[in-house]
Amino acid sequence: MFSIGDQVRVTSLFKDYIYVKDADNKRRPKVGDIAEVYKVYGQDDDTDQGYQLNCKDFKGEKIWRLNFSLEQIELESVKQRKN
Repeated sequence: MFSIGDQVRVTSLFKDYIYVKDADNKRRPKVGDIAEVYKVYGQDDDTDQGYQLNCKDFKGEKIWRLNFSLEQIELESVKQRKN
């Protein structure tokens, strides 16, 4: 599992997830989007495991923030460049 603050790339989207276009969600997520893990669910109990992901554009403006179970999305780690 990823941790809060990790940068991830969406590699696949599966089952239906809840999407409502509003101030937090300007468009649906798509394969290739880079997002930050904002919350992690199900680490300490029997609830479904998953993430709340926050995707921003290059200006830092929010594109979408959504919850996903592990069955709804596949992610890969985004390697950070060292300066």
